[in-house]
Amino acid sequence: MIVPSLTLMSGVQMPLLGLEPLTQMHCCPSMTEYIDLYLVHWPGVEGLHPGDSRHSEYRAQSWATLEFYASRQFRAIGVSNYNAKHIRELLMSCRVPPVVLQIECQPKLIQRELRDLCIETGIHFQAYSSLGTGALLREPEVMDIVRSCGRTPAQVLLRWAVQQGIVFLVTYPSIVSIKEMAEQLISSTLTSYSQQFGIKKQTNLRCSKNELK
Repeated sequence: MIVPSLTLMSGVQMPLLGLEPLTQMHCCPSMTEYIDLYLVHWPGVEGLHPGDSRHSEYRAQSWATLEFYASRQFRAIGVSNYNAKHIRELLMSCRVPPVVLQIECQPKLIQRELRDLCIETGIHFQAYSSLGTGALLREPEVMDIVRSCGRTPAQVLLRWAVQQGIVFLVTYPSIVSIKEMAEQLISSTLTSYSQQFGIKKQTNLRCSKNELK
C-alpha cells in the first residue's frame, strides 16, 4: 500500500496513513472515515545532530500541519517522546493543544516533572514501556515483591502504574487475557507491596531509545 504524505515547508515529509494529500479535505472512501488519534512520534528529525536548532522548527511545522487536520479528519492530536521543554515550547505557539503525551514511564523512570506538567496543562499522560522493555522483569527489587505477594513481575510493575494513576499501553494476544490482567491488577494483594515501589529509588533508567534534549 502506498502511504500518502505531506511535504512540509522544510521539505520533510510526514506520512498520513489512510489520508489523501493536503488538497483533498475529505477522507479516502476506501479507508477509514477518520483517525481517532494522530501523534507526532518523535520530537526530532533523524540524521540531524541532537543540538541542531532545526529540530524546533520542524516540530512547529509538523504541529501546524496536524492542527490543519484537527477536527476534520483527526479527532485528537498529540505527541510522543516530548520532554517538558518541548511541551512548553509547543503550548506557547499552538492553536490546538496536544490531547495526549505518550512517554516511557516505569518505576525507575517516574517522569514526575512531565506528569505534573500534564496535570497542570490538561494533557493526558500515557505511559509506554511500563515493563522497561522487559529489563525490569528481572530487577531484584521487583523479584522481592514477586516472592512476597505471589504475582508475576509484569503484574507488579503494572500495578505500580495503576496506583500512580498512570494510563499505560500494553499488548495482549486476546480479549480474555486483557480481562484476566485487569482482574489481577485490582487485587488488594498487590496494594501494599507496589505502593512505594521505585519512588525513592528511581534512577532515571531509560529503557527505550535516548531522549532528545
